[in-house]
Amino acid sequence: MSNPLKIFISSVGQDSLSPLRNQLFDELKGMAHHPVMYERNIGPWPRAQSVQRCLEAVSESDIFILLISNKGGSYYQEYGATVTHLEFLRANNENKTVIPFIERSVSDLYWRMNSQFEEKIQQYIEVNGQHPDSYSEIAEEIWKGHSSYPSNSHIDSYVFGFIHDLVTKGNYFEPLNLGIAPLEKIKEYLSDLFRQARTLLAIEPIIHQHIQNASLHQKHTEFSFKLLDFIKEGQITNCRLFLAHIQALMDGGDILYKKGTVFEKNIGYFEPCCGITMYKIFPDSQELILLEATGIAGDDNRSYSLADNTSFVVQTYLDSLENKLFYQPEKQLLYFTIKASKYILCLHYPVSDDFTEEIMERFQKDVFDAILNSESQLYRGFVTKLLGGLD
Repeated sequence: MSNPLKIFISSVGQDSLSPLRNQLFDELKGMAHHPVMYERNIGPWPRAQSVQRCLEAVSESDIFILLISNKGGSYYQEYGATVTHLEFLRANNENKTVIPFIERSVSDLYWRMNSQFEEKIQQYIEVNGQHPDSYSEIAEEIWKGHSSYPSNSHIDSYVFGFIHDLVTKGNYFEPLNLGIAPLEKIKEYLSDLFRQARTLLAIEPIIHQHIQNASLHQKHTEFSFKLLDFIKEGQITNCRLFLAHIQALMDGGDILYKKGTVFEKNIGYFEPCCGITMYKIFPDSQELILLEATGIAGDDNRSYSLADNTSFVVQTYLDSLENKLFYQPEKQLLYFTIKASKYILCLHYPVSDDFTEEIMERFQKDVFDAILNSESQLYRGFVTKLLGGLD
């Protein structure tokens, strides 16, 4: 289902701008966009609610088109601004795309007074120690003292304060011809926005990956600092909590045959780690001694002789590889073992009921890769290096 672009059309409700507003509304609607305009699809509302409803409509829109001529509009004392100005401020604060158009004769007059604005604002700061909340009083003082005022007194001074606010907030504005709606210029802006959107869509996977990586980095940092809290003078101060913290981040996942190819097939899944045992070999010893067990892992096997080649932890200790994988069909458990210098960790992963010895034999590499290539490997890697540096 299509989701058309919402374009808010903002201006003072003066007669000279009404034809342009309506023309823009109809043309944008004809282009399959969703134009939003007070007199066409927002109002009328009671005065007390109309301002808030207009601001809500700005928030709901994607693009904000602003038309400025010679009138400032209805000034609301409680807000310290006109409705049109408030609409612009909402759009600017919410980082909407703002496309302003200003009647050329008005903008020309503003640029003749621009330097005076800077002088008056600086004077205000020197006296009050801060920027003015509004430029309306400064604009009135400048405009009524300007040489062009007598022949252009039909232009409200508020307009110039509004324009100065636009400029100071970094908005470039286009000239407005009251006889023709600025549709062609708006099309140019929309075309450029679509081009930018196309570029962003092309790198959307990269953006999402960066977001994911940032989240993962924070998670890994918190995990690392927590584990380090359990280390003092080269020793683990609380083995049970140390293992429990590791177990909490050992997730499960799907086991895929020929992952990433057209032949990819799901052959089962392994559940999150349900228990961990940790063994250590001490100097001049021929046994691996159980330090701690967590989760459902039992502590029945307090030690293993290095001569016991039936033991998963012994096989891991004597092997040159850091990681090994074993399966015990009686318990429907995978045992993923980690060797880190004098330490051996054995992680228990339950598997789905349809997982069999035949699957383990035929797809052992795929099962091993499913565990090894999961997010949890990032944490296991840190644990391996940490234990490898302990006494």
